[in-house]
Amino acid sequence: MSPLWTIFSGYSLLRSMWSIEKGLNRLAEIGIRHVGLADFETMAGLEQFDRIARGLSLEPWLGVTLRVTAEGGVIFPARLYALSPGGYRQLCDVLSRSSPPRLDHISGEDLLLSLPPDTLSRVSLSEEWLRRFGLVVQETREEDVARSGGTPSTRLLVPYWPIRFLDPGDFEAYRTLCKIGGQTPEPDAKPSPAWRIWRERFGQMNFSSDRAPVVLTRGQYHIPASAKSPEEEFRQLQVSAERGLRDRHMLDAKATARLTHELAIIMKLGFQGYFLLVAELTDWAREVGIRVGPGRGSAAGSIVSYALGITEVNPLKYGLIFERFLNPERGGLPDIDLDVDFSRRGEVLQHLRDHWGSERVAQIGAYGTLGSRAVLREVGKARGLGAEVIQRAMTVLDVDAQVSLKTQHEVVAEKLLPFDAHGEWLKLAEALEGLPRHASIHAAGVVISPKAMTEFLPVTAAEGHLVTQMEMDSVERLGLVKLDVLGLRTLSVIDSAETWISQEGCIVGLTRVPEADPRTLKLLAHADTDGVFQLDGHGVKRLLEQMRPRHLEEVMAVVALYRPGPMDAIPQYLKSRLNPNNPGQDPVDQILQDTYGVMVYQEQLMAIVRHIGGYSWAEADQFRRAVSKRDHQLMAIEEERLLRRLEARGMDGDQARQWIARIHSFGDYGFNKSHAAAYGLLAYYVAYLKANWPLAFWAAELSSLAPGSERMVRELQLVVSLGGTLSLPDINHSTVGFRPMKGGLLAGLGIIRGLGSEQARWLVEERTANGPYPNYQAYWSRAGRTLDARADQALKAAGTLSGLPGYDASPAQLSLFETKAGIKDQTLIDCVASFGFLWQVAEGPLYFSTEGTVNAGQLSGEIAEFGRVHPGPLPLVQVINRDKGKRWPVSVSDDFSTLEGFRQLEGIHRGFRRVHGVDKMPATALGFGSDLRY
Repeated sequence: MSPLWTIFSGYSLLRSMWSIEKGLNRLAEIGIRHVGLADFETMAGLEQFDRIARGLSLEPWLGVTLRVTAEGGVIFPARLYALSPGGYRQLCDVLSRSSPPRLDHISGEDLLLSLPPDTLSRVSLSEEWLRRFGLVVQETREEDVARSGGTPSTRLLVPYWPIRFLDPGDFEAYRTLCKIGGQTPEPDAKPSPAWRIWRERFGQMNFSSDRAPVVLTRGQYHIPASAKSPEEEFRQLQVSAERGLRDRHMLDAKATARLTHELAIIMKLGFQGYFLLVAELTDWAREVGIRVGPGRGSAAGSIVSYALGITEVNPLKYGLIFERFLNPERGGLPDIDLDVDFSRRGEVLQHLRDHWGSERVAQIGAYGTLGSRAVLREVGKARGLGAEVIQRAMTVLDVDAQVSLKTQHEVVAEKLLPFDAHGEWLKLAEALEGLPRHASIHAAGVVISPKAMTEFLPVTAAEGHLVTQMEMDSVERLGLVKLDVLGLRTLSVIDSAETWISQEGCIVGLTRVPEADPRTLKLLAHADTDGVFQLDGHGVKRLLEQMRPRHLEEVMAVVALYRPGPMDAIPQYLKSRLNPNNPGQDPVDQILQDTYGVMVYQEQLMAIVRHIGGYSWAEADQFRRAVSKRDHQLMAIEEERLLRRLEARGMDGDQARQWIARIHSFGDYGFNKSHAAAYGLLAYYVAYLKANWPLAFWAAELSSLAPGSERMVRELQLVVSLGGTLSLPDINHSTVGFRPMKGGLLAGLGIIRGLGSEQARWLVEERTANGPYPNYQAYWSRAGRTLDARADQALKAAGTLSGLPGYDASPAQLSLFETKAGIKDQTLIDCVASFGFLWQVAEGPLYFSTEGTVNAGQLSGEIAEFGRVHPGPLPLVQVINRDKGKRWPVSVSDDFSTLEGFRQLEGIHRGFRRVHGVDKMPATALGFGSDLRY
């Protein structure tokens, strides 16, 4: 028998630094058996606590510390533990409310009430109230144990030893943590008790229960029903999938056999409702015009997902494997991740609430932590160091936020020495690093339940919607349907770009893209991929220049290769790609033929062990998981299993071990091909749009960025350097975002400081409904008087009204009835005040470079001929290297649109101009130039 110990974990935000995993291991070593988690007003850690404790053969009691109201309206803290699944649901329901509940309203035989010391002396609690609980215990301080003989028999004694940190030496760190959180440290806060203390001081306090109640339901899946029965759900799924294959013109034997195989596994596992749920969401999104991505993660390996329109990647075409996505031997719900237009993600979440019920849908909670930089700052403040000292120290330190302080200890300690002579600052920061700091919301995770969410999980309300207190891993382990619905900015860019392109009479689409478009491949070869999804980083640009992709599948390989681990295979991949070997009869070489003998994808590893070991796809996936997880114990088991399979198939021991060594060497390289195929297709399509309709692409890309942000300004510089001109916003022509015009971009009303996106949108809608403003008087009567004064002044200051007849920029001369144009040509716009950045303007000659293999003499003649046809004042300069250039003997027209032909010359890298920012601009539209095409 063992007393019940009350524990507060790090989920008691900034009130405890006790780690669930480390702490439970310590208590198991001591010999404590009954442990209770009762965090402050949260049950976020219960699933993790229960799972780890039971794995250590401990008895976990799951509860919460709440402020409750007693007789007379007195509010006091009490600990409530669940004695049954019903008690757990009752606690979940209580936590969903905001005000302190009445103790008599939450009592019941399914709950244990634990009263903190001195409660009965301060609060009036009648025996009638207490008898309503299944069990009542009295927490007793160490010094009161000897005087406990008079305790009423209706209550049992447990030690009051509030565990809030691990070791006695952590007390100062605990005090600092409370100070960071603005909390008063608990005077009785304790570390995990030592074995001697437990035995000597509390050994006589016997708790009455040998076993803690099991209150969490595990091993079940809670999938919302889409039909009256599982059989009807399966029929719906089968009919929809078969119709989808017909619509995609895939009624051949191979596709139908794969569909039958997948449907049989889905039905066997009982997951048909899950697929129907996701298909309903994607169908609705497309019906209302919300862009959905082509897929993410392993779901692209399923032909059912493809047939239902959940994904847009044909798994048969790219050799994707269903069992990589849904392995019948692995267990667990399938994991379908969706990308949606980030500007409309809120509509998608609201649809889920409307369709399933707001009480059944919640976003998944997450917790921000004290990272290496943040914890140093917070500890510095808590220790009373001035802001100036902290800032100087942080500047000197230059701490890598992605690496723990303990890993950087020596470097940080040395640089911090002038500010932290005794090392206390760093010591405290290291002790607190990584602790939960604040509750947040996961960027993508959404959970959907078949009943009210409080039947399964504790939730809180945020902005009127439910958010789980538990994090994603715990939500999944409790068998609830989880979707990753990620708002992807790239989808907004695509949607906007396609809108502009359609106005040119062109129809484009993800499934229409040619897989070896010349302009796209040229853009990729030149690594002109700024703004291109997945391909705009410095390192991946270098890979593109080295590789010069020849078709879509090689772009997929780029997405897979430029990752930690697979990146190590890049040199061999590039070398083998130059001189691909004939695969011959070697099964591994045949499987790796598409990637030139280098294992790039996890699916290739699965195919190899299936071929040589006779594995099923499900068994091959188990092997793949062991390799990718780098679980040495599991890997040893799987390798031994493969060794037996190879020997059973007639291979001698040495040959079998050579095969295993060869396969094992691939382990660090493999990447999920399903994910690479989906994101590779998306990246290629964005590159296709940029290469063929660059102004539409840039208008969409820039419109998706925060106005005045560093990235927006950087990309504006790029557009201008490539020959595009940038025009100031105009009340009669601008949209909210940027829009393409001949040779350049027209800035949108949304970039004007002081206007606001909602008012900018209203102005565009008003103009669309009632036509352009013929003069200033029309603007004022229709829009100006409706806007607030700040917005109206912002429009004027930005020069947006300068083109209107009757507008005079001088307030003294302002007349509503003035018909002549004002003095707009003399008006200068303060760009920083109106837009928050310097306006980007090109200057100087047109710079270009040539391929090293190109005959410069031949090109010289072609360019000279071009210059004669399109003469102009713009000099041409060939870039030789970083420090050297060569001026060519011809010039070209300053109208950049004529440079289209020049850029088509074989061997020419795109030209660019030097760009600088100006703080004042005339309030007139600039001329437009090149369309930036390849």
